[in-house]
Parts: sequence; structure tokens; C-alpha cells
Amino acid sequence: MPAEANLAKRRSYDAIVVGAGVIGLSCAWRAAQRGARVLVIDRGRPPAARLGSPLRMCWRRVGELAFGEPELLEMTLASAQLYPDFVSELERASGISTGSLAKVPCTLPWTATRRPGFVESMISNAPLASVRNGWDRAAAASLEPALTPALNGGVFAPGEARIDPRALVKALLAALGAEGVEVQTQAQPASLIKARGRVCGVRTLAADELLSPVLVVAAGAWSGSAKWLPPHARPPIRPVRVRFSS
Repeated sequence: MPAEANLAKRRSYDAIVVGAGVIGLSCAWRAAQRGARVLVIDRGRPPAARLGSPLRMCWRRVGELAFGEPELLEMTLASAQLYPDFVSELERASGISTGSLAKVPCTLPWTATRRPGFVESMISNAPLASVRNGWDRAAAASLEPALTPALNGGVFAPGEARIDPRALVKALLAALGAEGVEVQTQAQPASLIKARGRVCGVRTLAADELLSPVLVVAAGAWSGSAKWLPPHARPPIRPVRVRFSS
């Protein structure tokens, strides 16, 4: 291959974000606001096109946490407080409405393998969480008749909330466009590029060499199975299908 062709595939940025979900796009937007030249790459189709359900949970402050995670609960509560100002700024920058934040009372059930004590423990560390207990089967079923008869009890969490992720991603893409951020889809990392023992970019399956001193991994639940990351750098997470009632 001619040297000119190799050079054409090598591009440099101040920051590269891998993953074009809400988190990755938000990180890219904030970096671009501070003057960074940013590239977002994603292995999939355009982000707004691949989101399925029109309404999904924005944050599950209680339902997705486990015993011994008070710090995570505190972080999600802090995020909930910051979100209104964030989305107002985003709507001004993009000119796109993301829809109102909807409070969604949520019944969180458990079976014999999930003890209710973890909720009380988390709430003691985060008094802002809005939870009303309904430990026995009858009380939980009265709140949500569609719950499985196999449950042992549940927690009623009226403070849970949801948004329209498609509208949010559309607004983020518009804001990124206004900042001149490049979003490249169907671009999958193949390996890291290193120099002098430090990561300095990523090489894609298409053999593009994307160079940057800052690499943000925002691949969500699939980050843990990212083969282009060394094993010690992969977070211990995996995708899980979550079912809930509202």
C-alpha cells in the first residue's frame, strides 16, 4: 500500500470517545465545550436509530443497586440533582426539546434470593431517596398486580424517573454538531496504539489509526468484553436484561 494511503488513515485529536451512547456523547460535548478537538466512534449504526423503546429508565436509584453499594446510590442521587440543569443547557445549545423528566412510581420485587435489608441499608446512607416499603407479598401485589406470584416482597419507590433517550441522543448529536465534533459510526476498535509505554490512540478494524493523548471508554455494558482493551483494563461488567414494572 502506498505511503500516502497510510497517512490518509492516520488522524489526530485531542480526545477520542469510544461509544456513542448518552454517556459517551455527553463526555464528548463537555470536552468540545472546553476547546478540545474530539472524535466519537461507535461500532453500531447511528445512535438515535438503534434505540428501541421510546421511554426507558433514566436512573434506577434503588432497583439496580445491590447490598453494600451506598457510594453508588449517593452518586446516582447526585446525578439526579444535576440532571435538570444539564438538560436545560443541552436544550439551549441544541434547540431540541428532550421531553419532560417523568417521575415513575416503581415496584421493585425480589424472590427468596434477594433480601429486603439491602434497601434499608442504602436508604440510611442516602436519605434523599424516596422509598416506601411493602415487604410482604400481599402488600407488593396490591401496588402492582402484574408481579409474579413467586415474589417474596417488594419496595415501592415513587422517586424513580425516566426520560426519552432517543430525544436526548438527538439533542446531544445536534449539540456536538454545533461544536464541530466528528461522530463516526460502524467504526470498531481493534487494538490500542502505544508509544513509550503509554496509550496514544486506537486502531480500528478498518485499519484507521486514530491518535489522541486522551481515550475515553464509554462502551457501556459491553466495555467488559472489549477485546481491544488489555484484560486488566476491562471493567468487571456485562450486559443484563432488566425487567421492571411501572
